[in-house]
Amino acid sequence: MIFISPIIMKAQPAVPSETTGMINAAVNERGELKIVPAPKSSEKDFDFFYGSWKVYGKRLKSRLHHSNEWIPFTAKLNCSKMIGGYANIEPFYTQANGKDFEAFTLRLFDSATRLWSIYYAYPSNVSMQNPQVGSFQNNIGWFYARDVWEGKDIMIVYRWDRTDSEKPTMCQAFSADNGKTWEWNYLQSFEKIKE
Repeated sequence: MIFISPIIMKAQPAVPSETTGMINAAVNERGELKIVPAPKSSEKDFDFFYGSWKVYGKRLKSRLHHSNEWIPFTAKLNCSKMIGGYANIEPFYTQANGKDFEAFTLRLFDSATRLWSIYYAYPSNVSMQNPQVGSFQNNIGWFYARDVWEGKDIMIVYRWDRTDSEKPTMCQAFSADNGKTWEWNYLQSFEKIKE
Protein backbone atom coordinates (compact mmCIF):
# COMPACT_ATOMS: atom_id res chain seq x y z
CA MET A 1 0.00 0.00 0.00
CA ILE A 2 1.43 3.40 -0.98
CA PHE A 3 1.11 6.55 1.09
CA ILE A 4 2.99 9.80 0.45
CA SER A 5 2.36 13.20 1.98
CA PRO A 6 1.98 16.29 -0.21
CA ILE A 7 4.61 18.64 -1.54
CA ILE A 8 4.62 20.95 -4.54
CA MET A 9 4.83 19.48 -8.02
CA LYS A 10 5.07 20.78 -11.58
CA ALA A 11 3.02 18.20 -13.51
CA GLN A 12 0.19 15.83 -12.69
CA PRO A 13 -0.46 12.40 -14.21
CA ALA A 14 -3.90 11.59 -15.60
CA VAL A 15 -6.33 9.09 -14.13
CA PRO A 16 -6.31 5.92 -16.31
CA SER A 17 -9.28 5.53 -18.62
CA GLU A 18 -9.85 1.89 -17.58
CA THR A 19 -12.75 1.36 -15.20
CA THR A 20 -11.44 -2.02 -14.06
CA GLY A 21 -8.09 -3.47 -13.16
CA MET A 22 -8.87 -7.17 -13.77
CA ILE A 23 -6.42 -8.05 -16.54
CA ASN A 24 -4.87 -11.55 -16.36
CA ALA A 25 -6.60 -11.96 -12.98
CA ALA A 26 -9.94 -13.14 -11.63
CA VAL A 27 -11.72 -13.93 -8.39
CA ASN A 28 -13.02 -17.50 -8.36
CA GLU A 29 -16.24 -18.84 -6.78
CA ARG A 30 -14.42 -19.30 -3.45
CA GLY A 31 -13.33 -15.67 -3.45
CA GLU A 32 -9.69 -16.49 -4.19
CA LEU A 33 -7.67 -14.07 -6.30
CA LYS A 34 -6.08 -15.96 -9.19
CA ILE A 35 -3.36 -14.26 -11.24
CA VAL A 36 -1.87 -15.63 -14.46
CA PRO A 37 1.15 -14.30 -16.36
CA ALA A 38 0.86 -12.48 -19.66
CA PRO A 39 2.18 -14.58 -22.58
CA LYS A 40 5.41 -12.57 -22.93
CA SER A 41 6.08 -11.93 -19.24
CA SER A 42 9.83 -11.98 -18.53
CA GLU A 43 12.63 -10.79 -16.27
CA LYS A 44 13.21 -7.93 -18.74
CA ASP A 45 9.83 -6.28 -18.02
CA PHE A 46 11.30 -3.53 -15.80
CA ASP A 47 14.49 -2.91 -17.82
CA PHE A 48 13.04 0.45 -18.94
CA PHE A 49 13.00 1.67 -15.32
CA TYR A 50 16.67 1.31 -14.37
CA GLY A 51 18.32 4.60 -13.39
CA SER A 52 17.32 7.79 -11.57
CA TRP A 53 13.91 9.44 -11.90
CA LYS A 54 12.01 12.53 -10.80
CA VAL A 55 8.50 11.64 -9.65
CA TYR A 56 5.43 13.84 -10.08
CA GLY A 57 2.35 12.45 -8.42
CA LYS A 58 -0.93 12.99 -6.66
CA ARG A 59 -3.06 10.98 -4.24
CA LEU A 60 -6.68 11.17 -3.18
CA LYS A 61 -7.09 12.87 0.17
CA SER A 62 -9.62 10.21 1.21
CA ARG A 63 -9.82 6.71 -0.26
CA LEU A 64 -13.06 4.79 -0.87
CA HIS A 65 -15.14 7.79 0.26
CA HIS A 66 -15.97 9.21 -3.21
CA SER A 67 -13.33 11.95 -2.76
CA ASN A 68 -12.38 14.21 -5.66
CA GLU A 69 -9.66 16.10 -3.78
CA TRP A 70 -6.17 15.28 -5.03
CA ILE A 71 -2.99 16.12 -3.07
CA PRO A 72 0.16 16.58 -5.18
CA PHE A 73 3.69 15.43 -4.31
CA THR A 74 7.15 15.11 -5.84
CA ALA A 75 9.92 12.63 -5.12
CA LYS A 76 13.14 11.10 -6.42
CA LEU A 77 14.07 7.45 -6.84
CA ASN A 78 16.73 5.20 -8.28
CA CYS A 79 15.98 1.73 -9.65
CA SER A 80 18.86 -0.78 -9.78
CA LYS A 81 19.06 -4.16 -11.47
CA MET A 82 19.87 -7.18 -9.30
CA ILE A 83 20.66 -10.87 -9.98
CA GLY A 84 20.64 -10.58 -13.75
CA GLY A 85 17.33 -8.75 -13.96
CA TYR A 86 15.35 -11.24 -11.86
CA ALA A 87 15.12 -8.55 -9.18
CA ASN A 88 15.40 -4.81 -8.82
CA ILE A 89 15.51 -2.42 -5.89
CA GLU A 90 14.19 1.12 -5.69
CA PRO A 91 14.81 3.55 -2.83
CA PHE A 92 12.28 6.42 -2.90
CA TYR A 93 12.82 9.85 -1.29
CA THR A 94 10.39 12.70 -0.64
CA GLN A 95 9.15 15.06 2.08
CA ALA A 96 6.23 14.17 4.34
CA ASN A 97 4.83 16.76 6.75
CA GLY A 98 8.02 18.80 6.42
CA LYS A 99 10.28 15.82 7.21
CA ASP A 100 12.35 13.53 5.04
CA PHE A 101 10.47 10.39 4.04
CA GLU A 102 12.09 7.27 2.62
CA ALA A 103 10.40 4.20 1.15
CA PHE A 104 11.73 1.12 -0.60
CA THR A 105 10.47 -1.17 -3.36
CA LEU A 106 11.77 -4.66 -4.10
CA ARG A 107 10.59 -6.45 -7.26
CA LEU A 108 11.24 -10.18 -7.77
CA PHE A 109 10.59 -12.21 -10.94
CA ASP A 110 9.71 -15.88 -10.47
CA SER A 111 10.88 -17.73 -13.60
CA ALA A 112 8.66 -20.73 -12.74
CA THR A 113 5.38 -18.78 -12.55
CA ARG A 114 6.58 -15.90 -14.81
CA LEU A 115 5.01 -13.46 -12.34
CA TRP A 116 6.52 -10.43 -10.63
CA SER A 117 6.07 -9.84 -6.89
CA ILE A 118 6.36 -6.21 -5.79
CA TYR A 119 7.10 -5.44 -2.14
CA TYR A 120 6.73 -1.85 -0.89
CA ALA A 121 8.05 -0.83 2.53
CA TYR A 122 7.96 2.46 4.43
CA PRO A 123 8.67 3.34 8.08
CA SER A 124 5.28 2.29 9.50
CA ASN A 125 5.03 -0.84 7.31
CA VAL A 126 8.34 -2.68 6.91
CA SER A 127 7.23 -6.12 5.79
CA MET A 128 7.93 -8.74 3.14
CA GLN A 129 4.33 -9.96 3.20
CA ASN A 130 1.43 -9.41 0.84
CA PRO A 131 3.19 -8.39 -2.42
CA GLN A 132 1.49 -7.01 -5.51
CA VAL A 133 1.69 -9.86 -8.07
CA GLY A 134 1.35 -9.71 -11.84
CA SER A 135 2.98 -9.07 -15.20
CA PHE A 136 3.04 -6.82 -18.26
CA GLN A 137 0.46 -7.32 -21.00
CA ASN A 138 2.34 -5.63 -23.86
CA ASN A 139 3.30 -2.21 -22.40
CA ILE A 140 0.80 -2.20 -19.53
CA GLY A 141 1.63 -3.99 -16.29
CA TRP A 142 -1.10 -5.17 -13.88
CA PHE A 143 -0.16 -6.21 -10.32
CA TYR A 144 -2.68 -7.27 -7.65
CA ALA A 145 -2.93 -7.96 -3.92
CA ARG A 146 -5.52 -8.38 -1.23
CA ASP A 147 -5.28 -6.04 1.76
CA VAL A 148 -7.31 -4.29 4.45
CA TRP A 149 -8.16 -0.57 4.38
CA GLU A 150 -9.97 1.10 7.29
CA GLY A 151 -11.12 -2.31 8.49
CA LYS A 152 -12.47 -3.36 5.06
CA ASP A 153 -11.16 -6.20 2.92
CA ILE A 154 -10.02 -4.73 -0.38
CA MET A 155 -8.08 -5.55 -3.52
CA ILE A 156 -5.31 -3.28 -4.76
CA VAL A 157 -4.06 -2.99 -8.31
CA TYR A 158 -0.91 -1.27 -9.57
CA ARG A 159 -1.03 -0.28 -13.23
CA TRP A 160 2.31 0.44 -14.91
CA ASP A 161 2.40 2.04 -18.38
CA ARG A 162 5.75 1.88 -20.21
CA THR A 163 4.37 2.87 -23.63
CA ASP A 164 6.71 5.90 -23.48
CA SER A 165 9.71 4.37 -21.71
CA GLU A 166 11.18 7.86 -21.13
CA LYS A 167 7.97 8.98 -19.34
CA PRO A 168 6.34 5.93 -17.77
CA THR A 169 3.46 6.11 -15.31
CA MET A 170 2.29 4.06 -12.34
CA CYS A 171 -1.18 4.23 -10.79
CA GLN A 172 -2.91 2.50 -7.89
CA ALA A 173 -6.60 1.66 -7.41
CA PHE A 174 -8.64 0.05 -4.62
CA SER A 175 -11.67 -2.22 -4.98
CA ALA A 176 -14.01 -3.03 -2.09
CA ASP A 177 -16.17 -5.43 -4.16
CA ASN A 178 -13.73 -8.11 -5.38
CA GLY A 179 -12.67 -6.19 -8.47
CA LYS A 180 -16.09 -5.30 -9.87
CA THR A 181 -15.44 -1.57 -9.45
CA TRP A 182 -12.23 0.35 -8.81
CA GLU A 183 -11.26 3.76 -7.46
CA TRP A 184 -7.97 5.19 -8.73
CA ASN A 185 -6.34 6.90 -5.74
CA TYR A 186 -2.62 7.28 -6.40
CA LEU A 187 -0.97 8.45 -9.64
CA GLN A 188 2.69 8.92 -10.56
CA SER A 189 4.51 10.03 -13.70
CA PHE A 190 8.27 9.72 -14.03
CA GLU A 191 10.90 11.86 -15.73
CA LYS A 192 14.33 10.31 -16.34
CA ILE A 193 17.26 12.13 -14.74
CA LYS A 194 20.03 12.20 -17.34
CA GLU A 195 23.31 11.01 -15.82
